Amino acid sequence: MIEEIHGKPVKAGDRFGAAHLVGFFDSIEEMHTVYQRYKEHTGLVVDENGWRLVPRLEQHYCTF
Repeated sequence: MIEEIHGKPVKAGDRFGAAHLVGFFDSIEEMHTVYQRYKEHTGLVVDENGWRLVPRLEQHYCTF
């Protein structure tokens, strides 16, 4: 899936950014509200507390 996001080979230690929100909404307004909340988020952090979207992924690195 990683290669499908931007079409380039990825190896351990590389960085890239993409966030896709997928879900079901009760209204178009709710969908727009969720979009507005996360529109500047380009990073995903995964740790012992779970995962979360973050505005920038500058100090977080993905290791495999």
